[in-house]
Amino acid sequence: MILVQNQCDNGLGEYPNLPVDEELLSPLLADGRLLTRIAYSAKDNSGRPRLLDALRQAVRQLREIQSQPLIGRNRLAVWEQLRAWRDTDARETHEARRKYRLLPYREFETLCREQGVHSAKTFAEVLHHAGMVFYQPRLFDNRLVLDQSWALNAVYALFTREGGVYETLRRLGGRFTRPDLDVLLWGKRGLSRADQESLLEMMETSGICFVHRHGDPNEETEYVAPELLPEGPEALGDELAARWEPLPDEPLEANFAYPFLSPSIARSVLSALGRLAGATALYWRYGVCLYDGGSRATAIVDEVPDDKGYGGQIRIRTKGEGAAALLARLVERIRKLDERSGWSGQLAEPLPAGGMDSDPEQIRPAPPPPVSPTKPEVYVSYAWARERQDPLVDALCAELEKQGLHIRRDSTELQAGDRISHYMERLSAGRCVVVVLSRDYLRSEYCMTELYRLYTNAKQRDEDFLRRIVPLIQDDACIGSLRECADHAVYWKHEYDELDKLTRAHGMEILGQEGAPRFLRIGGFYRHVTDMLAYANDVLIPRDRPSLSEDKFALVKELIERALA
Repeated sequence: MILVQNQCDNGLGEYPNLPVDEELLSPLLADGRLLTRIAYSAKDNSGRPRLLDALRQAVRQLREIQSQPLIGRNRLAVWEQLRAWRDTDARETHEARRKYRLLPYREFETLCREQGVHSAKTFAEVLHHAGMVFYQPRLFDNRLVLDQSWALNAVYALFTREGGVYETLRRLGGRFTRPDLDVLLWGKRGLSRADQESLLEMMETSGICFVHRHGDPNEETEYVAPELLPEGPEALGDELAARWEPLPDEPLEANFAYPFLSPSIARSVLSALGRLAGATALYWRYGVCLYDGGSRATAIVDEVPDDKGYGGQIRIRTKGEGAAALLARLVERIRKLDERSGWSGQLAEPLPAGGMDSDPEQIRPAPPPPVSPTKPEVYVSYAWARERQDPLVDALCAELEKQGLHIRRDSTELQAGDRISHYMERLSAGRCVVVVLSRDYLRSEYCMTELYRLYTNAKQRDEDFLRRIVPLIQDDACIGSLRECADHAVYWKHEYDELDKLTRAHGMEILGQEGAPRFLRIGGFYRHVTDMLAYANDVLIPRDRPSLSEDKFALVKELIERALA
């Protein structure tokens, strides 16, 4: 056993104690040859010579015990040819001249047939498990990856702290699309769209990310990487509390205990549940809150480290009508994942009585039913510039407050020193938002950010989007025709293209950590503003100020009541 502790930059930071009960290691400790500890840094290569030496010694010792592994002459010929192709590519300095980074499976079959290997499929699996190639039949257009460093470097570059990509993705909440990665990194490395899609499939298969929202022919799929999610449930604030706190009764609970709880375990559990729940759930690092439509219960699954710092538990808590059934189903789903992955987690205590149906396939994640607050909340999104010229919002808010509604708007919610971005996040998660659309609104980055987040939080479906907004279209908005809507898209595309020129000339770093996510969002503005305006334009409501104000905004109140129903 070679026990490697990583992130020991400059040889510092090695833990004095092993992250496991030493009694379990006593047979290995009795013979100094069987256990080697290495402090290593991938960043500065500290400890690399000792690691390589330990690997060489381990191979020699295994060969003494197991003898030299044998391979048939025909298979060896294929192995040697693959290695020759890989090494030839490695010596090529020009990226475009590398021919064998990816090998089509049909060519591999031809090579096997020429060398007398009877089952190319079986041998491909052998080569994959031996680490000679990476091959999954449905990935990379059914091609074998000979140059695995190419794929690994392209993926790991997203998670390194250097270069700004990691921090930008963190500020996007760990959510991204393929075009985002193309702009931030992969396009600069010359990766084609097909290469990028294959890398994302590889990341999915490995549990590095999961699909948060499936795309359609006109829209890109959105992914979530657990490693890039906000730290802790506190980051979700009121949104998580609104799903969990109002539910009566104490939660039911079960725990899988792990003497060594590596980040990969929590990441894999979160990715597995994320693939199931998609955009219906809330996520943080490493936790998820989901609602199950079948049992009508809510669950929180998260990581709970122990006091030692290396062990811990995967905790499952459920509340609601069918809490026992949902707990049993989640326990069974995680148990199967644990068994398949070889983690050896132990259920800390028996399940509470009542959870008889433990079929994990019966979990049906869905958006949770709205919980009506004691005083219904209505957010108002508007442009200050238009409001100063032709006031509407003050009179509207005053009238709505008389109806017992809790009106949330930036001028009353924000105090000196507050972050505008935090308010925009709360607004975009609001159940009902009055959107006062004007020309100033549609040319304001802050206003468009609010509208775009509402749109993406509604999973870009018109019925969900319109269920949450009450659009009040002002006479200068100019969205009556397709041409007028397209003019707004052209405006934001021009803004995006100008920023794109700057970043290509001087690097993404010139935008800073805060500016890069804004740049990507502006790309979303021009791609989606025409759809957003078309949906808003489809709502039948007067556009002139006198008609809107008629009978103390009676029509607006009616639309708000529908949204809150």
